[in-house]
Amino acid sequence: MASILAREINKRVPLIPYTPLLICFGFTIGSLKWWGNLNDGADNVSLINPHGILTILLPVLIFESSYNAKL
Repeated sequence: MASILAREINKRVPLIPYTPLLICFGFTIGSLKWWGNLNDGADNVSLINPHGILTILLPVLIFESSYNAKL
């Protein structure tokens, strides 16, 4: 849902590229304390190996950014 919202905002106001906008949405949603049970999930996610996150997500982010680049 957040990615759809970020894509629509990016289409109307293309000041920030889509990928950094999506990261900002993630930080915003992650920082909200009133989400209840989602905070427990966030605590569990903090136990994930950071190298695993980079290995999985970084190639996807680079590909998505290059695929959507306007030449």
